[in-house]
Amino acid sequence: ITISMIISANKRDYNKFFLKLLIFIFIFSLVSGPFLPDLIVSISSIFFIYFMFKKKIFSNIFKNKLIFFLILFYTYIVFNSFFSIDVSISLKSSIPFFRLIFFALLLSYIFQNKEYKVFTLYVFIILYSLLLADIIFQIIYGFNILGYEINSDRISGIFGDELILGSFVSRTFGIFIFLLFNVSPKNKIFLFFYVSIICLLMIIMSGERTALGIYLIIIFFTLFYLPNKIKLLFTLLIILSLTLGFVINKNSYLRIFRLSILVFLLGCGLAMGQAPWSYTIIALFSLLTLFFVISCQKIITHDKLIFIFGLGYFCLSLHWIVQPFLVEGGVYLLIAPFGFLGLIILCSSFWTISSFFVLKISKHSSSLTVAFAILLGEITRSYFFSGFPWGIIGYIWTDTFI
Repeated sequence: ITISMIISANKRDYNKFFLKLLIFIFIFSLVSGPFLPDLIVSISSIFFIYFMFKKKIFSNIFKNKLIFFLILFYTYIVFNSFFSIDVSISLKSSIPFFRLIFFALLLSYIFQNKEYKVFTLYVFIILYSLLLADIIFQIIYGFNILGYEINSDRISGIFGDELILGSFVSRTFGIFIFLLFNVSPKNKIFLFFYVSIICLLMIIMSGERTALGIYLIIIFFTLFYLPNKIKLLFTLLIILSLTLGFVINKNSYLRIFRLSILVFLLGCGLAMGQAPWSYTIIALFSLLTLFFVISCQKIITHDKLIFIFGLGYFCLSLHWIVQPFLVEGGVYLLIAPFGFLGLIILCSSFWTISSFFVLKISKHSSSLTVAFAILLGEITRSYFFSGFPWGIIGYIWTDTFI
Protein backbone atom coordinates (compact mmCIF):
# COMPACT_ATOMS: atom_id res chain seq x y z
CA ILE A 1 0.00 0.00 0.00
CA THR A 2 2.85 2.38 0.86
CA ILE A 3 4.57 1.77 -2.46
CA SER A 4 1.34 2.34 -4.40
CA MET A 5 0.73 5.55 -2.45
CA ILE A 6 4.24 6.78 -3.29
CA ILE A 7 3.76 5.96 -6.96
CA SER A 8 0.40 7.70 -6.94
CA ALA A 9 1.90 10.79 -5.25
CA ASN A 10 4.77 10.88 -7.73
CA LYS A 11 2.32 10.62 -10.60
CA ARG A 12 0.32 13.55 -9.24
CA ASP A 13 3.50 15.60 -8.85
CA TYR A 14 4.49 14.76 -12.42
CA ASN A 15 1.09 15.82 -13.72
CA LYS A 16 1.29 19.11 -11.81
CA PHE A 17 4.76 19.79 -13.15
CA PHE A 18 3.65 19.05 -16.71
CA LEU A 19 0.58 21.32 -16.50
CA LYS A 20 2.58 24.16 -14.96
CA LEU A 21 5.22 23.77 -17.65
CA LEU A 22 2.47 23.90 -20.29
CA ILE A 23 1.05 27.11 -18.78
CA PHE A 24 4.50 28.69 -18.57
CA ILE A 25 5.45 27.84 -22.16
CA PHE A 26 2.09 28.92 -23.53
CA ILE A 27 2.11 32.35 -21.84
CA PHE A 28 5.70 33.09 -22.88
CA SER A 29 5.01 31.86 -26.42
CA LEU A 30 2.43 34.63 -26.84
CA VAL A 31 5.22 37.14 -27.49
CA SER A 32 6.74 34.99 -30.25
CA GLY A 33 3.90 35.40 -32.75
CA PRO A 34 0.88 33.27 -33.71
CA PHE A 35 2.65 30.03 -34.69
CA LEU A 36 3.82 28.65 -31.32
CA PRO A 37 0.64 29.54 -29.35
CA ASP A 38 -1.49 28.01 -32.09
CA LEU A 39 0.66 24.88 -32.14
CA ILE A 40 0.35 24.54 -28.35
CA VAL A 41 -3.42 25.05 -28.52
CA SER A 42 -3.77 22.39 -31.22
CA ILE A 43 -1.59 19.77 -29.51
CA SER A 44 -3.15 20.44 -26.09
CA SER A 45 -6.65 20.12 -27.53
CA ILE A 46 -5.84 16.72 -29.09
CA PHE A 47 -4.36 15.41 -25.83
CA PHE A 48 -7.33 16.70 -23.85
CA ILE A 49 -9.78 14.92 -26.17
CA TYR A 50 -7.86 11.70 -25.51
CA PHE A 51 -7.88 12.46 -21.77
CA MET A 52 -11.66 13.01 -21.73
CA PHE A 53 -12.31 9.65 -23.38
CA LYS A 54 -9.82 7.88 -21.12
CA LYS A 55 -11.32 9.33 -17.91
CA LYS A 56 -14.86 9.01 -19.28
CA ILE A 57 -15.69 12.65 -18.51
CA PHE A 58 -16.58 13.59 -22.07
CA SER A 59 -20.34 13.68 -21.50
CA ASN A 60 -20.10 15.51 -18.16
CA ILE A 61 -18.09 18.41 -19.55
CA PHE A 62 -20.54 19.02 -22.36
CA LYS A 63 -23.31 19.68 -19.86
CA ASN A 64 -21.79 23.14 -19.41
CA LYS A 65 -24.14 25.71 -20.99
CA LEU A 66 -21.26 27.90 -22.13
CA ILE A 67 -19.69 25.00 -24.02
CA PHE A 68 -23.07 24.24 -25.57
CA PHE A 69 -23.22 27.85 -26.78
CA LEU A 70 -19.67 27.61 -28.24
CA ILE A 71 -20.64 24.45 -30.12
CA LEU A 72 -23.70 26.18 -31.55
CA PHE A 73 -21.55 29.14 -32.61
CA TYR A 74 -19.00 26.81 -34.20
CA THR A 75 -21.78 25.02 -36.10
CA TYR A 76 -23.05 28.39 -37.30
CA ILE A 77 -19.69 29.60 -38.69
CA VAL A 78 -19.08 26.27 -40.45
CA PHE A 79 -22.57 26.32 -41.92
CA ASN A 80 -22.11 29.97 -42.94
CA SER A 81 -18.91 29.03 -44.82
CA PHE A 82 -20.98 27.15 -47.42
CA PHE A 83 -22.51 30.46 -48.50
CA SER A 84 -19.22 32.33 -48.93
CA ILE A 85 -17.71 33.27 -52.29
CA ASP A 86 -14.91 30.70 -51.98
CA VAL A 87 -16.26 27.77 -49.95
CA SER A 88 -12.98 25.86 -49.72
CA ILE A 89 -11.00 28.79 -48.33
CA SER A 90 -13.74 29.65 -45.86
CA LEU A 91 -14.00 26.06 -44.60
CA LYS A 92 -10.22 25.82 -44.19
CA SER A 93 -10.35 28.73 -41.75
CA SER A 94 -13.61 27.86 -39.94
CA ILE A 95 -13.36 24.07 -39.39
CA PRO A 96 -10.10 24.20 -37.34
CA PHE A 97 -11.84 26.50 -34.83
CA PHE A 98 -13.01 23.38 -32.95
CA ARG A 99 -9.57 23.29 -31.30
CA LEU A 100 -10.39 26.51 -29.45
CA ILE A 101 -13.47 24.91 -27.89
CA PHE A 102 -11.44 21.99 -26.53
CA PHE A 103 -8.68 24.34 -25.37
CA ALA A 104 -11.32 26.32 -23.45
CA LEU A 105 -12.47 23.03 -21.91
CA LEU A 106 -8.87 22.26 -20.96
CA LEU A 107 -8.43 25.64 -19.25
CA SER A 108 -11.74 25.21 -17.44
CA TYR A 109 -10.63 21.79 -16.21
CA ILE A 110 -7.15 22.96 -15.13
CA PHE A 111 -8.34 26.10 -13.34
CA GLN A 112 -10.68 24.15 -11.11
CA ASN A 113 -7.53 23.85 -9.03
CA LYS A 114 -6.63 27.21 -7.44
CA GLU A 115 -2.94 26.31 -7.47
CA TYR A 116 -2.79 26.64 -11.26
CA LYS A 117 -4.49 30.04 -11.14
CA VAL A 118 -1.88 31.29 -8.69
CA PHE A 119 0.92 29.89 -10.86
CA THR A 120 -0.53 31.58 -13.97
CA LEU A 121 -0.77 34.85 -12.09
CA TYR A 122 2.91 34.82 -11.19
CA VAL A 123 3.96 33.76 -14.69
CA PHE A 124 2.28 36.91 -16.03
CA ILE A 125 4.17 38.98 -13.43
CA ILE A 126 7.48 37.45 -14.53
CA LEU A 127 6.63 38.07 -18.19
CA TYR A 128 5.70 41.73 -17.61
CA SER A 129 8.87 42.28 -15.55
CA LEU A 130 11.09 40.79 -18.27
CA LEU A 131 9.35 42.85 -20.97
CA LEU A 132 9.94 46.03 -18.95
CA ALA A 133 13.61 45.13 -18.39
CA ASP A 134 14.00 44.54 -22.13
CA ILE A 135 12.39 47.91 -22.89
CA ILE A 136 14.67 49.74 -20.45
CA PHE A 137 17.66 48.06 -22.10
CA GLN A 138 16.38 49.16 -25.53
CA ILE A 139 15.89 52.76 -24.38
CA ILE A 140 19.41 52.97 -22.90
CA TYR A 141 21.36 51.24 -25.68
CA GLY A 142 19.10 51.76 -28.70
CA PHE A 143 18.54 48.02 -29.18
CA ASN A 144 17.10 45.23 -27.04
CA ILE A 145 18.60 41.91 -25.92
CA LEU A 146 17.69 40.31 -29.26
CA GLY A 147 19.29 43.14 -31.23
CA TYR A 148 16.05 44.84 -32.32
CA GLU A 149 16.56 48.57 -32.74
CA ILE A 150 14.02 51.27 -31.93
CA ASN A 151 11.60 51.50 -34.87
CA SER A 152 10.23 54.92 -35.95
CA ASP A 153 10.94 56.44 -32.51
CA ARG A 154 8.53 53.92 -30.97
CA ILE A 155 9.53 51.27 -28.45
CA SER A 156 8.69 47.74 -29.58
CA GLY A 157 10.93 45.64 -27.32
CA ILE A 158 10.95 41.94 -28.09
CA PHE A 159 8.31 42.36 -30.82
CA GLY A 160 10.86 43.90 -33.21
CA ASP A 161 9.34 45.46 -36.33
CA GLU A 162 5.81 44.73 -35.11
CA LEU A 163 4.69 47.74 -33.09
CA ILE A 164 2.28 45.78 -30.90
CA LEU A 165 3.88 46.03 -27.46
CA GLY A 166 1.07 48.18 -26.06
CA SER A 167 -1.63 46.03 -27.64
CA PHE A 168 -0.19 42.86 -26.13
CA VAL A 169 0.17 44.35 -22.66
CA SER A 170 -3.28 45.99 -22.57
CA ARG A 171 -5.09 42.85 -23.75
CA THR A 172 -3.34 40.47 -21.37
CA PHE A 173 -3.61 42.96 -18.48
CA GLY A 174 -7.34 42.24 -18.20
CA ILE A 175 -6.59 38.51 -17.76
CA PHE A 176 -4.08 39.32 -15.03
CA ILE A 177 -6.59 41.54 -13.18
CA PHE A 178 -9.24 38.80 -13.33
CA LEU A 179 -6.84 36.21 -11.92
CA LEU A 180 -5.59 38.60 -9.24
CA PHE A 181 -9.04 39.34 -7.82
CA ASN A 182 -10.23 35.78 -8.30
CA VAL A 183 -7.27 34.26 -6.43
CA SER A 184 -6.84 37.18 -3.96
CA PRO A 185 -3.34 36.40 -2.66
CA LYS A 186 -2.18 38.05 0.58
CA ASN A 187 -0.05 40.56 -1.33
CA LYS A 188 -2.87 41.39 -3.76
CA ILE A 189 -2.67 45.17 -3.37
CA PHE A 190 1.11 45.24 -3.86
CA LEU A 191 0.89 43.04 -6.97
CA PHE A 192 -1.92 45.20 -8.33
CA PHE A 193 0.13 48.39 -7.86
CA TYR A 194 3.31 46.87 -9.25
CA VAL A 195 1.85 45.28 -12.39
CA SER A 196 -0.52 48.18 -13.12
CA ILE A 197 2.30 50.71 -13.06
CA ILE A 198 4.80 48.71 -15.14
CA CYS A 199 2.08 47.88 -17.69
CA LEU A 200 1.16 51.56 -17.93
CA LEU A 201 4.81 52.50 -18.48
CA MET A 202 5.16 49.90 -21.25
CA ILE A 203 1.98 51.09 -22.96
CA ILE A 204 3.18 54.70 -22.87
CA MET A 205 6.56 53.65 -24.26
CA SER A 206 4.78 51.91 -27.15
CA GLY A 207 2.89 55.08 -28.09
CA GLU A 208 -0.35 53.19 -28.81
CA ARG A 209 -3.50 55.25 -28.20
CA THR A 210 -5.93 52.32 -28.32
CA ALA A 211 -3.85 50.30 -25.87
CA LEU A 212 -3.86 53.21 -23.42
CA GLY A 213 -7.63 53.54 -23.78
CA ILE A 214 -8.18 49.82 -23.09
CA TYR A 215 -5.87 49.99 -20.09
CA LEU A 216 -7.65 53.00 -18.58
CA ILE A 217 -11.07 51.39 -19.06
CA ILE A 218 -9.87 48.24 -17.24
CA ILE A 219 -8.41 50.36 -14.45
CA PHE A 220 -11.63 52.37 -14.16
CA PHE A 221 -13.78 49.30 -13.53
CA THR A 222 -11.14 47.73 -11.28
CA LEU A 223 -11.24 50.74 -8.95
CA PHE A 224 -14.75 49.73 -7.86
CA TYR A 225 -13.21 46.69 -6.12
CA LEU A 226 -10.59 48.67 -4.19
CA PRO A 227 -10.96 50.35 -0.78
CA ASN A 228 -11.45 54.14 -0.90
CA LYS A 229 -8.05 54.89 0.67
CA ILE A 230 -6.31 52.69 -1.90
CA LYS A 231 -8.19 54.38 -4.77
CA LEU A 232 -6.74 57.80 -3.96
CA LEU A 233 -3.18 56.52 -3.60
CA PHE A 234 -3.44 54.44 -6.77
CA THR A 235 -4.83 57.39 -8.77
CA LEU A 236 -1.87 59.53 -7.68
CA LEU A 237 0.57 56.79 -8.70
CA ILE A 238 -1.10 56.46 -12.11
CA ILE A 239 -0.75 60.22 -12.69
CA LEU A 240 2.92 60.10 -11.65
CA SER A 241 3.51 57.09 -13.92
CA LEU A 242 1.88 58.87 -16.87
CA THR A 243 4.07 61.91 -16.28
CA LEU A 244 7.22 59.81 -15.94
CA GLY A 245 6.43 57.83 -19.07
CA PHE A 246 5.91 60.92 -21.19
CA VAL A 247 9.07 62.54 -19.82
CA ILE A 248 11.10 59.46 -20.76
CA ASN A 249 9.56 59.16 -24.22
CA LYS A 250 8.38 62.52 -25.58
CA ASN A 251 7.46 60.94 -28.92
CA SER A 252 4.75 58.94 -27.15
CA TYR A 253 3.31 62.15 -25.74
CA LEU A 254 3.14 63.71 -29.20
CA ARG A 255 1.66 60.58 -30.75
CA ILE A 256 -0.91 59.83 -28.05
CA PHE A 257 -2.01 63.28 -26.98
CA ARG A 258 -1.38 65.81 -29.74
CA LEU A 259 -4.27 64.69 -31.94
CA SER A 260 -6.30 63.30 -29.03
CA ILE A 261 -6.26 66.62 -27.15
CA LEU A 262 -7.34 68.48 -30.28
CA VAL A 263 -10.28 66.12 -30.85
CA PHE A 264 -11.21 66.24 -27.15
CA LEU A 265 -11.25 70.07 -27.24
CA LEU A 266 -13.40 69.99 -30.38
CA GLY A 267 -15.88 67.88 -28.42
CA CYS A 268 -15.87 70.52 -25.69
CA GLY A 269 -16.41 73.14 -28.37
CA LEU A 270 -19.49 71.33 -29.63
CA ALA A 271 -20.81 71.21 -26.06
CA MET A 272 -20.56 75.01 -25.94
CA GLY A 273 -23.68 75.07 -28.12
CA GLN A 274 -25.68 73.60 -25.21
CA ALA A 275 -27.29 75.56 -22.39
CA PRO A 276 -26.29 77.59 -20.45
CA TRP A 277 -23.73 78.85 -23.01
CA SER A 278 -25.66 78.41 -26.30
CA TYR A 279 -22.71 79.41 -28.50
CA THR A 280 -24.07 77.80 -31.66
CA ILE A 281 -21.35 79.28 -33.91
CA ILE A 282 -18.57 77.70 -31.80
CA ALA A 283 -20.43 74.36 -31.82
CA LEU A 284 -20.80 74.36 -35.61
CA PHE A 285 -17.17 75.36 -36.13
CA SER A 286 -16.02 72.54 -33.82
CA LEU A 287 -18.17 69.97 -35.60
CA LEU A 288 -16.97 71.01 -39.07
CA THR A 289 -13.37 71.02 -37.86
CA LEU A 290 -13.85 67.47 -36.55
CA PHE A 291 -15.02 66.33 -39.99
CA PHE A 292 -11.95 67.93 -41.58
CA VAL A 293 -9.53 66.39 -39.04
CA ILE A 294 -11.06 62.93 -39.43
CA SER A 295 -10.94 63.13 -43.23
CA CYS A 296 -7.16 63.62 -42.95
CA GLN A 297 -6.69 60.45 -40.86
CA LYS A 298 -6.70 56.77 -41.75
CA ILE A 299 -10.16 55.16 -41.62
CA ILE A 300 -8.95 52.65 -39.02
CA THR A 301 -8.59 55.47 -36.44
CA HIS A 302 -11.97 57.14 -37.02
CA ASP A 303 -14.01 55.31 -34.40
CA LYS A 304 -11.28 55.95 -31.81
CA LEU A 305 -11.21 59.67 -32.59
CA ILE A 306 -14.99 59.85 -32.39
CA PHE A 307 -14.84 58.19 -28.96
CA ILE A 308 -12.39 60.86 -27.73
CA PHE A 309 -14.58 63.54 -29.33
CA GLY A 310 -17.56 62.13 -27.45
CA LEU A 311 -15.65 62.18 -24.17
CA GLY A 312 -14.99 65.90 -24.61
CA TYR A 313 -18.57 66.63 -25.62
CA PHE A 314 -20.31 64.73 -22.82
CA CYS A 315 -17.74 65.77 -20.24
CA LEU A 316 -18.79 69.39 -20.67
CA SER A 317 -22.43 69.06 -21.70
CA LEU A 318 -23.28 66.73 -18.78
CA HIS A 319 -21.08 68.40 -16.15
CA TRP A 320 -24.16 69.43 -14.18
CA ILE A 321 -25.01 65.81 -13.36
CA VAL A 322 -22.36 65.87 -10.59
CA GLN A 323 -24.30 68.52 -8.61
CA PRO A 324 -26.73 66.10 -6.85
CA PHE A 325 -23.74 64.21 -5.42
CA LEU A 326 -22.55 67.41 -3.74
CA VAL A 327 -25.74 67.91 -1.73
CA GLU A 328 -25.09 65.25 0.91
CA GLY A 329 -21.31 65.24 0.65
CA GLY A 330 -19.36 62.52 2.42
CA VAL A 331 -19.28 59.19 0.63
CA TYR A 332 -21.24 60.63 -2.30
CA LEU A 333 -18.29 62.86 -3.14
CA LEU A 334 -16.19 59.72 -3.63
CA ILE A 335 -18.83 58.14 -5.86
CA ALA A 336 -19.33 61.26 -8.03
CA PRO A 337 -16.13 61.02 -10.19
CA PHE A 338 -16.68 57.34 -10.97
CA GLY A 339 -20.38 57.80 -11.77
CA PHE A 340 -19.62 60.79 -13.99
CA LEU A 341 -16.75 59.06 -15.81
CA GLY A 342 -18.87 55.93 -16.34
CA LEU A 343 -21.71 58.02 -17.78
CA ILE A 344 -19.58 59.90 -20.33
CA ILE A 345 -17.86 56.66 -21.39
CA LEU A 346 -21.26 55.01 -21.86
CA CYS A 347 -22.64 57.92 -23.91
CA SER A 348 -19.47 58.11 -26.02
CA SER A 349 -19.69 54.39 -26.67
CA PHE A 350 -22.95 54.85 -28.59
CA TRP A 351 -21.17 57.11 -31.09
CA THR A 352 -18.14 54.80 -31.21
CA ILE A 353 -20.12 51.60 -31.84
CA SER A 354 -22.31 53.18 -34.52
CA SER A 355 -19.20 54.66 -36.20
CA PHE A 356 -17.43 51.31 -36.15
CA PHE A 357 -20.29 49.50 -37.90
CA VAL A 358 -21.11 52.29 -40.36
CA LEU A 359 -17.48 52.66 -41.43
CA LYS A 360 -17.11 48.88 -41.57
CA ILE A 361 -20.06 48.57 -43.91
CA SER A 362 -19.45 51.63 -46.08
CA LYS A 363 -15.62 51.41 -46.10
CA HIS A 364 -15.70 55.10 -46.99
CA SER A 365 -14.40 57.90 -44.81
CA SER A 366 -16.26 60.95 -46.09
CA SER A 367 -17.55 63.60 -43.69
CA LEU A 368 -21.10 62.59 -44.60
CA THR A 369 -20.43 59.00 -43.51
CA VAL A 370 -19.03 60.13 -40.15
CA ALA A 371 -21.96 62.54 -39.68
CA PHE A 372 -24.42 59.72 -40.39
CA ALA A 373 -22.61 57.47 -37.90
CA ILE A 374 -22.89 60.08 -35.14
CA LEU A 375 -26.56 60.66 -36.04
CA LEU A 376 -27.23 56.91 -35.77
CA GLY A 377 -25.49 56.89 -32.40
CA GLU A 378 -27.67 59.76 -31.17
CA ILE A 379 -30.85 58.01 -32.29
CA THR A 380 -29.75 54.79 -30.58
CA ARG A 381 -28.85 56.65 -27.40
CA SER A 382 -32.26 58.36 -27.37
CA TYR A 383 -34.20 55.07 -27.41
CA PHE A 384 -31.86 52.35 -26.08
CA PHE A 385 -32.78 51.09 -22.57
CA SER A 386 -35.83 53.43 -22.56
CA GLY A 387 -33.64 56.29 -23.80
CA PHE A 388 -31.13 58.80 -22.51
CA PRO A 389 -31.81 61.94 -24.59
CA TRP A 390 -29.76 64.34 -22.46
CA GLY A 391 -27.25 66.47 -24.32
CA ILE A 392 -28.59 65.67 -27.80
CA ILE A 393 -26.54 67.53 -30.41
CA GLY A 394 -29.73 68.94 -31.94
CA TYR A 395 -30.29 70.99 -28.78
CA ILE A 396 -27.67 73.48 -30.01
CA TRP A 397 -30.40 74.92 -32.28
CA THR A 398 -32.51 75.88 -29.26
CA ASP A 399 -33.31 79.63 -29.14
CA THR A 400 -32.17 80.08 -32.75
CA PHE A 401 -34.25 80.86 -35.83
CA ILE A 402 -33.91 77.20 -36.92
